[in-house]
Amino acid sequence: MPRSTLLRSLDGIKATRLGLVVAWAGTGKTTLMARWARTHGGPVAWCRLTRSEADPLTLIRAIATAVRAARPIGGPEGAVATAPAKRTGRATRPPMTEATGVADVLDAVDHQAAPLLLVLDDVHHVVGTPAEAELETLILSTSDRLRILIGSRTMPTLNLTRSEIPAPVLLTGADLRFRVWDTEALLRTAGDEPLPHDDVVTITRETEGWAAAVRLFQRAIEGRLPAERRRAVHALPVHADYARAYLDATMLQALPPPQRQFLADVAVFEDLSAARVDALRGTDTGHEDLQAAARSLPLLIDAGNGRLRMHRVLRRHLLAAARAELGPERAAADLSRAAAVLRTEGATHEAMRALCLAEDWRSLTEVLEDVGTGSVDGRGRLWTDPLPVDRIGPPPWRTIARARAAHLDGRFDHVRNLLDDLGDSSSAAERAATRAIAVSAGAWVTTPASDRAESWELCIREATRRDPLLAARRAARQRGPGGALAEGIGLLIAGDQRTATDVLHQCASDPEAPDEMALAARLAEVAMASTRPTLPTLAAIDRVYVAAEQAGATWLARLAHGAIICFDGDERSHRRAHTLIRHCDRIGDAWGAAIISWSLSLFCLRAGGVHPQEWEDLGLRFRTLGATALEAWSRSLYALTATSARLPDAAADAVAAESFARTLAVPGALATAYATLARDGAADGAHAGEMMHLATSTADAEGLLARPWEWLAPEPVDPFPGRPADRAATPASEPATVAPDRSAAQTAELDVRCFGAFSITVRGRSVDLGQMRPRARAVLRILSLSAGRPVHRERLAEALWRDLDPAAAMHNLQVSVSTIRRCLEPGRPARSSTLLVRDGEAYALHLRSNSRCDVVEFEEAIRTANRTRATDPVAHAAALRRALDLYGGDLLPEDGPAEWVIGPRDRYRGQAAEAAAALGTVELAAGNPEAAAHAANRSIEFDSFRDASWQLLIDALTRAGATAEARRAQRHYAEMLATLGVPTEPTRAP
Repeated sequence: MPRSTLLRSLDGIKATRLGLVVAWAGTGKTTLMARWARTHGGPVAWCRLTRSEADPLTLIRAIATAVRAARPIGGPEGAVATAPAKRTGRATRPPMTEATGVADVLDAVDHQAAPLLLVLDDVHHVVGTPAEAELETLILSTSDRLRILIGSRTMPTLNLTRSEIPAPVLLTGADLRFRVWDTEALLRTAGDEPLPHDDVVTITRETEGWAAAVRLFQRAIEGRLPAERRRAVHALPVHADYARAYLDATMLQALPPPQRQFLADVAVFEDLSAARVDALRGTDTGHEDLQAAARSLPLLIDAGNGRLRMHRVLRRHLLAAARAELGPERAAADLSRAAAVLRTEGATHEAMRALCLAEDWRSLTEVLEDVGTGSVDGRGRLWTDPLPVDRIGPPPWRTIARARAAHLDGRFDHVRNLLDDLGDSSSAAERAATRAIAVSAGAWVTTPASDRAESWELCIREATRRDPLLAARRAARQRGPGGALAEGIGLLIAGDQRTATDVLHQCASDPEAPDEMALAARLAEVAMASTRPTLPTLAAIDRVYVAAEQAGATWLARLAHGAIICFDGDERSHRRAHTLIRHCDRIGDAWGAAIISWSLSLFCLRAGGVHPQEWEDLGLRFRTLGATALEAWSRSLYALTATSARLPDAAADAVAAESFARTLAVPGALATAYATLARDGAADGAHAGEMMHLATSTADAEGLLARPWEWLAPEPVDPFPGRPADRAATPASEPATVAPDRSAAQTAELDVRCFGAFSITVRGRSVDLGQMRPRARAVLRILSLSAGRPVHRERLAEALWRDLDPAAAMHNLQVSVSTIRRCLEPGRPARSSTLLVRDGEAYALHLRSNSRCDVVEFEEAIRTANRTRATDPVAHAAALRRALDLYGGDLLPEDGPAEWVIGPRDRYRGQAAEAAAALGTVELAAGNPEAAAHAANRSIEFDSFRDASWQLLIDALTRAGATAEARRAQRHYAEMLATLGVPTEPTRAP
């Protein structure tokens, strides 16, 4: 968990009166306890124990001395602040000179002016000694006047189940282990060039987040060249040289020589059991030896089922030390001998990994021939999973391992490319492994197979496309945990949080579920079905993160990482989320980028943030992935936030969102669209009430618990807060000046064209865009897109210079603005420009009464068409024709796939398609089927997935008597539906 969350967890001590922080050395126990002690607000007694306190009387006197000196402190050293005042109404007593029992300690506590926090650090020195019983007596005597916080490397043997003791707050090594963000923060303190995010993930995983190991590695690479530092990171899965001296000095040297030899012998196993130890060493004392080692060395971790495992750093150190001491041949022979023990036990996968480490390729090939399809176990795991790819010898398996690693990392398109390069194999083991990877990852590639096989993976993929409830019903017919996972995700996409939570919990709790599947279900259950950042929610997501990281499921760990930093809620966390999204984009994890973007946008909305652009961008991400059902959610939430921000055409966007959600059968998105229509200011009271009733009843019926329309203020908000008072009266949905019709006789002062191709003229003079640098031209086009409205400078900097620090980005922006002003108005001082003006922290292209902008006029035409739809059919049709005349092609095609233009480009294209379809409907109703067919064709040209436009085209051609064309249109319509996986309805053409 984030360190701030750990501190909040310790706040529970105020109620339970007891807290324990139990973890091995170097995990930051003392640092965490000191940070929390500073927040206590009352006197703190800090007592660090040593072996001498194993005597009960010595322990009591040490504690009494600390209590007597208690003051509000700034750290574990007990730095004295102002002495607390004595309680009124109570006589003070002389200082206690010698304590003999717990009663004397409690008497000293009772004379403190406020409740006392007693911090006992290094309690492991008294565990199992007579002094521990005295400590238990003190704990049983706690009251509202005394709170105790214990730090220890081993769990005290206190009887914490007694009714006199409230359930204590407990933090373990799993809680204290560094997460990716902690490692990143620590590495930044070195002052070196930041490592790529992938490398930070590797460091965190290979050190298991052990704070001491991370610090040691940081020191080992500090000051090196970037290439050397990255090579050191890539070598982490193989050796632990950076921690050798620390492990020897602080942990291994204190052990008796026989115990050190025991650890060196058994390091050949991933998991340790008494049977394995005895079979390898020829003894019958394996259980006792393991228990003794675990008591002496906290880096032996409980793996469940009576087994232990070595911490990765310790195991690699011991294996490397054995190789150095015994030589490569002897060390390899020991690993091969361990593989034989494992094969006898039936642990074939672990045996193959031991043979890989031994580089015994002949034996490995023989085992692979024997296991056949057993190269993939019943839980979907490959034998190669935990191994570094470079340690896998046979070339086909190295490629398979890379494909598996890419699959676990969420790079599904890369998986397909690797498997395509691999070709066919005659080996049953290889075929089983490649099939397992292909089936699991194949559903998530950008262009998945079009077959409708009833596998649970394809049921999930189908749920992202359309009718998620139907996909959930198909998944429910599947047996096993995979069917439950697919059903739960389908229900979640549909909006049925109520049922989805139960189904996902069933999958997450299924003992037969593979680890990856159970973790995915748990993450979806907790993160996607909740929007409130509670401490239990964060803790649950963090457990998923840790388990996924340990299992090598880096994609799930990344999603959990994103959910945690989104839930955390502060501005710095949101910046980290954006960094993580960009990382996903860079490595090709398109689904990870989309899901984390969804989490961030949703949590911002839950906090009242109105950011329509984020939802528009998210809709584009889902459309690119072919996830049109999720796009329906994005469209509805874009319309909701656009309405709240009073953006132009928000009402039309809400109508389009409602139609899209209804077509794709996504009830939750449909309810949101209904609520948006109810909030729209253009709706009358009766219509608004009807729409809100539809929203509420749909949400109730479909199990939608989180209702985004209830999170926003009841009244629309100003999207440009803090504007000057003289402009406050101008509605945010209107430009500063509405441009007149292009038929006006006079020459326009400023004429801006963005549709089809960008051009700009000033008083009849075409501006030579070649005089500007590319970034300056991009600034001009962004301002042209919002002509008449201010564009905040931070938005411009983020769009064009996001990789620079803020100061450099602002400098480049100012240079670009000066260049644009000189090109627009040569000879005029830049700061006195009348066309590109400064508006507080924003810039704007100023549109006077005789200025024109095709985007502005297009928006005005669409607004007029919407306003006159029910009241003036003639004006309605004229406005639609005007909009289509103005729409000369895609918005700013020169800027290609630039992020800042893709959303508006798609929105205007959609509005043009909607306008063409509306005009076709008007023409058909007026008895002009040829004109209706022409308009429908234009609508389909703009958006080939508009169901209503295809139906309109077929009807218009049929009424016009163009039977052959109608049939051809019907065939094209069926092809479009097939791409969406929709069964073709019976033809309506003759």
